[in-house]
Amino acid sequence: MVPFRAWKVGEQRVTQRGDLLEGTYDSTYWCSPELTGGGAGLTELLEAQLAELETRKAFLAEFCSTGGRIEYFVGWFTDKKNTGEVFDWRLLSRLAALQISLSMDIYGGNSPI
Repeated sequence: MVPFRAWKVGEQRVTQRGDLLEGTYDSTYWCSPELTGGGAGLTELLEAQLAELETRKAFLAEFCSTGGRIEYFVGWFTDKKNTGEVFDWRLLSRLAALQISLSMDIYGGNSPI
């Protein structure tokens, strides 16, 4: 995976355009490119990504053991009044085995339920 945005602790802070900012980063950060559904559901996308990450389980465990944290951030945009997703226990178990947290921001339509 090639990061969309990344930096290491101690590096000079910069804007997304590369302009220098004051100070250095106090943590290491890595963000993957945006994934979009393309007709697939959220659980299918997560399962596909997990299959790739599971091959790197030892690296992820070491990363977490040194104070790192891993998070799937999901920005869910909908124009519907009501929508949802079921996260099967098997999927949640796979996330937990890799010490990956699931963070969701849901952006709904303007209509009341």
